Amino acid sequence: FSTFQPQHPEQKAQERKAKAYHIERLLLKRTGLQLDTELKVFDVPILFQGEDHYLHTYLCGEQNKRTLVLLHGYGGSSTLFYAVLKDLSEKYKVYCVDLLGMGLSSKLDFPCKTTEETIEYFVESLEKWREAMSITEFELGGLSFGGYISTHYAIKYQERVTKLFLISPAGMTKGGETISETEARARDLPWVQRFKLNLKIKAWNDLTSPADYYNRYWFLANFMIRSDMHRKFGEKGKESEFAELLYKFVTRMLRMGSGSDRAVYYLLKSPKAYAHIPLEDLIMEHLKIPVRCYYGDRDWMDPVGAFRVQEAEICDFKVKIIENSGHNISMNNPSMLCQEMLLEANINKSSSSRISV
Repeated sequence: FSTFQPQHPEQKAQERKAKAYHIERLLLKRTGLQLDTELKVFDVPILFQGEDHYLHTYLCGEQNKRTLVLLHGYGGSSTLFYAVLKDLSEKYKVYCVDLLGMGLSSKLDFPCKTTEETIEYFVESLEKWREAMSITEFELGGLSFGGYISTHYAIKYQERVTKLFLISPAGMTKGGETISETEARARDLPWVQRFKLNLKIKAWNDLTSPADYYNRYWFLANFMIRSDMHRKFGEKGKESEFAELLYKFVTRMLRMGSGSDRAVYYLLKSPKAYAHIPLEDLIMEHLKIPVRCYYGDRDWMDPVGAFRVQEAEICDFKVKIIENSGHNISMNNPSMLCQEMLLEANINKSSSSRISV
């Protein structure tokens, strides 16, 4: 009789990673770009805090001189930009980077315990990536959580960033809902919404990562993630197939374990994405480069702080509402988002658009 041979954890991790890479390629076939020629996918080695890591990276539009770097949202990956890559690559050399500890980048024990340490973790790991890629100047864009990190990077390395695109950025508006106020709000919701929000509240209070929750309650989590993907992105036919691919990709990433998922608890005060260090005052005080900020007309992210920055007219900051879109603008209305971003690219040369100090 054959005896059961337990699988080595490292071998199991490699198999999970290989499955995630496979599904990623299936998603990227929807970009309209030829994989491995027009759209390249690779890992960039970096030395960060004395250890070897890598940041998972996409590259397209290599023929262009202007460089655009895009950072995804919390718990996601660069696949969130699949629908904008073809259009943006007509004007830009586009890089998409999975943040350290997220997506298909290196997973590691998250070392940070404060807001300041967490910001530095993401900013400095991105700077290590820039050095490895030998990029001198670039335009930077970030979606949601990626918008929050992009802003802090642009403030610290303003000599590198020539323009900032914030796509429904987290943490823009001052004040906002605390976790105790979220708990009070949850009591008045219908039971399904209350149940989902209470899970988020418990995760916030316990500093539990989505991957930990998934691996603990995988059966329930699978059901919730699948229904969420189909509700947001699936209708009939190909769209339903796409939603199923997203579900498989998200669950494959979660099975790879926690990385920097806990960062959100040190940066934001509650699931409503109000930050401990909000962006609106920082932008007015520090940024001298053009900033373009986009929100969906059905977005749940609070845009009030962005409009305050625009109305103050202290810096070159403009807000645009993207029609027929929720929070996931790059997937809900990619054509209008690209149209607005490419219009900005045509209006002025990024190298000459800085505000003089």
